[in-house]
Amino acid sequence: MAKVIDRSDLKADSDKILKESKRHIFSTGVEDSAHDLTELNCTFGLAKMLIAQEELGFEKSAFFVSTPDQTVTRNVDRWESGISYGGIYNWGNDKDKIIFPDIRPNACGMLVAGLWEKQDEKKLLKRLIDQTKKETQIAGMPVEWDMFKSNHFLDIFETVEVKDGVSFDYPYALVLHMGCPEMKTETGVGFGLYEDWSLIESDDVRIVRTPYGDIPILMDGMAEKYLNLALFADQFSNERREVLVNMLFEDAEIIYNDVHQCLKGLNTAYIGTHDLRKYSTKDLIPVTFNADYPAYLFTKTPNLTPEIIDKLNFTERSKELGIYEKFKEVDFLPHGGGYALSEKSTCDSVFQLKDGARLFRMKMAKTGSHFWIRNPSQIPFYYRDKKVFDKTLELELGVPQVELNPLIILKI
Repeated sequence: MAKVIDRSDLKADSDKILKESKRHIFSTGVEDSAHDLTELNCTFGLAKMLIAQEELGFEKSAFFVSTPDQTVTRNVDRWESGISYGGIYNWGNDKDKIIFPDIRPNACGMLVAGLWEKQDEKKLLKRLIDQTKKETQIAGMPVEWDMFKSNHFLDIFETVEVKDGVSFDYPYALVLHMGCPEMKTETGVGFGLYEDWSLIESDDVRIVRTPYGDIPILMDGMAEKYLNLALFADQFSNERREVLVNMLFEDAEIIYNDVHQCLKGLNTAYIGTHDLRKYSTKDLIPVTFNADYPAYLFTKTPNLTPEIIDKLNFTERSKELGIYEKFKEVDFLPHGGGYALSEKSTCDSVFQLKDGARLFRMKMAKTGSHFWIRNPSQIPFYYRDKKVFDKTLELELGVPQVELNPLIILKI
């Protein structure tokens, strides 16, 4: 069993701890109930990280900076850990050997390819069903096709508009969005990305017990092994998307293929966010919304600039916390619109259970009734569109260069 460090005695200082944690959240999200709910939940998760850092002798540096699609996660375990979706977590200089696996980087990503021919819907559906029934291996590991899970999909688009000077001649395009379930459970290294760390016997695993629930921490050699597994999962995930596209299409020309839910180092995680640092200003990056709204291929811009940081009122607070310089390392873009709650509601209070779990009271706008939930999967949702698109342009995070109209969306 992992070593347990009990700091549940901090409950008496809960108000102070949560207030400090809130200062470590830098949100650019659109203003709606999904954003407000996830930011409240994120406060508890960051509080656990800060407690753990202090207890284990690290600087209390953990923070979260969001993209405009910041929203709830429908992964129940990630939600109950207090993790927000749509942004970057950072808790050090990527040299500190400490990882918070509750973030659950699962190597989810997107592939974009240009198509020259219009797709026959029924033939494409049959090819997808037939091909995903076949046994496929990558790096000697069987592939678990998971198109039917979560928000994974294969979309076919018609090109509507291409800005002058942009190299995109294809009349059609596809976007494939899926993750890497093969790495969630036990792998060749003895553990998976979604491990129950309380059961792992290792001197490099700690469980810190806080007033907001337990938080597992991986240190030293275990942190390095976990990072290596996550980086391998990224490569595996990219290859499995490419394999599937090549199985389904003869004329597909891949122009983008990368993960957006991943570890980028020992102390940095991108959760539902494109990391653009390695891309040029000519590369096209996908941002998809709901089925009634166009998708776009963006090019990058420098962000977050000092002007934008100041516009967001982040300057003074980030300097006080000693993380202002870290914003210079940020170059990101939302990967989609994110979830919105279809019930018109606001979260007006939160109730903590003894085990650190939280119940959220949602006040319904029409009737004023109270709807208590433990996680967002218990209420209806839909995908955002224009608000996130507009906020992305307002913050100058990227430039939309190609507009794509959705024709076919497959989730099977």
